[in-house]
Amino acid sequence: MNVFMNEGDEITKISAKGKGCKLRDFEAVLRERKEMEKDEVEPARIIYNIVKPYPVPSVLLGKTQRKNARSARATKSRQMNYLSDGTESESDSEEEETSFATNAPSSSFTLADFVVDATANTKTNRCPRRSMASVQDEEPKKKLPTVISQIKTPSHTISSFTTNKSLFEVIDVNAKLLCGMEFHEAIAFLEQERLTLRWVDEAKAMIDASYLVKNTPKEPVRQPILILFFELRENGEVLRVRINTNIQYKTPMDSEALIFMVKRQKDFLSLFSSILDFIRSLRVRNLGIPAKETRFNKTPTNFSVKVNSQALAVGKERVQRCDDYEMQRSLRGMYDAETSVSLDMPKNSSSTCCRCTLHTKDMFETLDGVICRECAAADVVRQLAYDHFPIEIPASFQHLQSDEMVFSKCPSCALNVMFRNDGNNDEGKSLICPECATHWCRLCSSEPHWPMRCEEYRQWSEKWEQQYYVDRFCMQPDEELLRITCLCEQIHLLPTGSAHNTICHRCKRRYDKIGMMCYDHGCWPFSPGLRKRHDAQGKPKNGNKVNVEIIPRVKLIAKDFATACTEARNQRFDRERRLKFEELALAAEEVELVDLRKTALILVENCTAWMYMHRSETHHRECKSTVSHLFQQFEKVELELERQSPTLAKEIDELKSAVENVIRMFREHARNINEEE
Repeated sequence: MNVFMNEGDEITKISAKGKGCKLRDFEAVLRERKEMEKDEVEPARIIYNIVKPYPVPSVLLGKTQRKNARSARATKSRQMNYLSDGTESESDSEEEETSFATNAPSSSFTLADFVVDATANTKTNRCPRRSMASVQDEEPKKKLPTVISQIKTPSHTISSFTTNKSLFEVIDVNAKLLCGMEFHEAIAFLEQERLTLRWVDEAKAMIDASYLVKNTPKEPVRQPILILFFELRENGEVLRVRINTNIQYKTPMDSEALIFMVKRQKDFLSLFSSILDFIRSLRVRNLGIPAKETRFNKTPTNFSVKVNSQALAVGKERVQRCDDYEMQRSLRGMYDAETSVSLDMPKNSSSTCCRCTLHTKDMFETLDGVICRECAAADVVRQLAYDHFPIEIPASFQHLQSDEMVFSKCPSCALNVMFRNDGNNDEGKSLICPECATHWCRLCSSEPHWPMRCEEYRQWSEKWEQQYYVDRFCMQPDEELLRITCLCEQIHLLPTGSAHNTICHRCKRRYDKIGMMCYDHGCWPFSPGLRKRHDAQGKPKNGNKVNVEIIPRVKLIAKDFATACTEARNQRFDRERRLKFEELALAAEEVELVDLRKTALILVENCTAWMYMHRSETHHRECKSTVSHLFQQFEKVELELERQSPTLAKEIDELKSAVENVIRMFREHARNINEEE
């Protein structure tokens, strides 16, 4: 070991007599060089313990080498390990070296170097390094389970044993979720503009996804927020996922929820997206401020691609990602200084600035008139000088709006998107996020609701959400509707008759009728004998209290409208029924039926809601008959598909015709209403 000292601007090497000296020998030389007395207190020092990441070749061991009876090389020098307090510890263990070990450097650092509370597997003194040949001999003996559930999950998380309190997890999952793709091909799907990808080796990739988990698009990223490592291990049978963040868990159960969420994913893209969603939501919770109440936060399942139609949305290939620079570039191409006055500004408007009353060519519209470029710039600079944020731009942006290009933001991942409008063909159509496949209305950022306008849908949803769950569960007169907020912040709406023993699909806790939730392995279900002894001792049930609210039962919508909407929504959100229909459609080689089913059901629900909002108009009976025919035709196709009837193709054509008739009729009615207004 060499010791250096800083003398002014120079680094001087301190030497000590003999070889293999301890740190105190160098401290004596350091006192002598600084002319310090023995009783004098030393100033604070910084000690660097630099460990070379490769073993010392046997040629450099010198005369201290000797051969033992087994012809193995040994040395009199001992391995020195420095603890956190700067003291020394000696290890008598000898390293077995081979010719292969000298040619293949490997780092001697392990996770134990960063672990506190040393246990049997977290010793500070490192174990002797085994030869590579012995490691290779042991690898074929290991048998890896082929089922994801059989892969052992660590009994504790790494975050609780490290000095850093940030989220750090290492999770092993089955490599079958790659779905037959090569590891490099799967990683290639994640290469996006806001990702930083670096290959450590052929089987290990590092991804910096900090820009994908920002709370707001304009949040600056001064340090890495989320670093992911994907490593293929055990001959390609295990995929190890390392999650490194600079945030902390909000509650103790967040770690279990993260591990369970990662384990249950079925493909690689959903694994990556679920990690991003978890970290993004955890960062919002760590802010300590209530999240903004939005339709997506309240009902995220309504935006899912599983329950929304692609036929009622803008083509996914037309929706493009865009950042602020691309938005400005597109707007700059739309805005032409020569035509802006004739298009947007009134012909008889004054060309005099309302601030300085000067006549210039560069004028911008405002609410008070027009303003010149110099006055607008001075107003912005004054706000910057006084730290007035957000900055108010003293100009109207109406002249930057265009019907050709439409900009919007995904309510799920906050991705800015744009697409070119085709006029009436895209009127009322929703958007599909190219990153997370979320469906949303581009005008109000709520779930797709055509043919209802945004204000009509807001009025409808206020009544519908209060009545839907009462009609959905067919509640008895003496039952009450409960709103249960689980410990993982998942909200469950359940009637009192069936709420008991309901399992949360996110954290797998079980609800008890006394208002508590707990894991099965911790408390419930008790065996009959254990329950009898437990009750005899008068012990209370174990578990965690949760917030339970009683939602009043109301009837705000007429029965015929509510029944039709409830039946259509129940079928649209019924997972088992949806999967069965998709399986039958694929078996019959009718892939288009998958999206046609979602289109028919969402039209029945939204068009019925539109008829309720316009129930006083004269065309109500004609619309109701058309929507009723569509729903009956869908049920007929579903029945013929289950029977594998030879007339299935004919029924599918009639269903397509019914869908087109409903879309054409309600589009005409919506256009007539807009013209009247």
